[in-house]
Amino acid sequence: MNTEGIFFIFDLCILRKSSTFTDDMKTRFMAIVCMTIMAVCTQAQEALLGDWCTVDDQTGERLSVMNFFKGTDGKYHGKVVELCKPEDKNKKIRHGEHKGEPVVGFVVFSGFEFKDGKLVGGKAFNPDDGNWYHAKIWLSDDGCLMLRGGLDKRLILGRTQKWIKKQHTT
Repeated sequence: MNTEGIFFIFDLCILRKSSTFTDDMKTRFMAIVCMTIMAVCTQAQEALLGDWCTVDDQTGERLSVMNFFKGTDGKYHGKVVELCKPEDKNKKIRHGEHKGEPVVGFVVFSGFEFKDGKLVGGKAFNPDDGNWYHAKIWLSDDGCLMLRGGLDKRLILGRTQKWIKKQHTT
């Protein structure tokens, strides 16, 4: 359920006039349930935001840092904020319409919406081949970000990557 639906239910609960003690208790209970659902949805959305380290599937070495953010369009996006290997610091996109553009600063995730605890409906860009792919993003039980990218919308033909939250030092 999206937040607009939760607010609508919450408004109905608060605006409804009750004539008995039992009706008043039902109204309060529904308001508490609605606020709890809204808080859980907001917390899950916020957990996906911020900086995430991409990791090499084979070596476990950190490759880059991605920043996920909510755009002014209300959708979720992600951009490359750092390349971890010294030899990659000035890496450029190698193929496609963005060939020659710097990888750092490039928005590689675009147009995602938060539904059922996942970011869905967006596209992921691969700077190595210059192509956009269908993708979905979610949090695993251990707090890692899971990214499934693929050729088809159902993501049958694709692969899954596991990323870790970047620890910021102050």
